[in-house]
Amino acid sequence: MSKRTIILLVILVVVWGFAIIYLMNYLKPKPVTPSQPQNPQQLTNQTTGQPGVQQNSVNLDEIKKRFEENEQFEKDLKAKFKESLKPYVLILNDELLLTNSPIDATTDQFYYVGNMNLSGKVKIFVSNNGEEESFLDNELYNEKFKLISVKPTYVILFDLAEGNLKRLSYRIQ
Repeated sequence: MSKRTIILLVILVVVWGFAIIYLMNYLKPKPVTPSQPQNPQQLTNQTTGQPGVQQNSVNLDEIKKRFEENEQFEKDLKAKFKESLKPYVLILNDELLLTNSPIDATTDQFYYVGNMNLSGKVKIFVSNNGEEESFLDNELYNEKFKLISVKPTYVILFDLAEGNLKRLSYRIQ
């Protein structure tokens, strides 16, 4: 798994952990403090017939309020979860390439050969382990590299596995 996936999973586990702990504490019944009657007449009015046992009345407004709070909390939690599932959008332009210098990936086995413009599409040629390979500018190369920029002497590729920019330079044979 990539570092990004692991980090996202850890964040997801932490968020769900906090949500569960919060829900457990939030839904825990609040302790009821019995009110002390001022005189014995009040005590006899509140008892059920057994001495010393008080009846607790259920406040329906409090129950409604708790249900509404719980529904709102669930809606907020669902909205936050949906927000966390949005895809990561990567926008790279030439200005960003100037500030973030790409890693040079050129080797004797892997280098840029050239490109060809085919009616609006650019076909890129690279040499990989002595074999010349090609791909179009809107395709993934080796299911790992996405073409970002084409220059006369090099190409900039985004490595999807490692998450960084790589520069592949032209090599004179």
